[in-house]
Amino acid sequence: MHVAHTDFDGRAAFLATFGSGVQGDDKDGHGTHVAGTCAGSFFGVAKKANIFAVKVLGDDGSGPTSDIISGLNFVSQRVAQEANGTNSTTVGSGNGNETSPVQSIVISPPNGQLTKRVVVNANNFTLLNQLPNTLNRTTSPSSSSSPVGVGAATGARPSVVNLSLGGSGHSDALDAAVQALVAQGITMSIAAGNDGVDVGDSSPADVEDAITVGAMDVQDDVPNFSNFG
Repeated sequence: MHVAHTDFDGRAAFLATFGSGVQGDDKDGHGTHVAGTCAGSFFGVAKKANIFAVKVLGDDGSGPTSDIISGLNFVSQRVAQEANGTNSTTVGSGNGNETSPVQSIVISPPNGQLTKRVVVNANNFTLLNQLPNTLNRTTSPSSSSSPVGVGAATGARPSVVNLSLGGSGHSDALDAAVQALVAQGITMSIAAGNDGVDVGDSSPADVEDAITVGAMDVQDDVPNFSNFG
């Protein structure tokens, strides 16, 4: 994600890069596009949300499963650190050069290959408002004690990960990583894909505890290219 894009109003920070590709920036463009759909100030669904980018695919929009799992490990540890009050990274900071995966999820990744999901996030996934519901609250918009970052509204603000990538086959390791984050209290939003097939054997879209999102057209109908199931 290109965090300096004007549509993010200074609410975005690049946290880490895993695998190949330019560190700290989106050279494919698709991640920035999807982050704009999530939280851009013009067309975004959550126009006041803070956005934290973790790059897990190369600049061509593809990469190994192991890098995806490393990125999920990073998110898991970061959310745990936020819950414990031990992380000081703020919106608008961070150069995205952290490359050492953490091990809060112990998984042996397979030698798989994942690619971007067309019309969704290509070479990063986006962590929105990362604090858990039990901590991420405020009683008033001006409350100085709120852990919610710049631009967040009042009330509960859950951790949401947008993971818009996937492969044509099943990966126990990747699915386990996604399930581990769900168990940690993180909402996982995953792209179904656009191959017109059932996602029942396609990771990570086949994780039942995640929210897998297909496509719709301008009439709110399901187009024939959208994955389903």
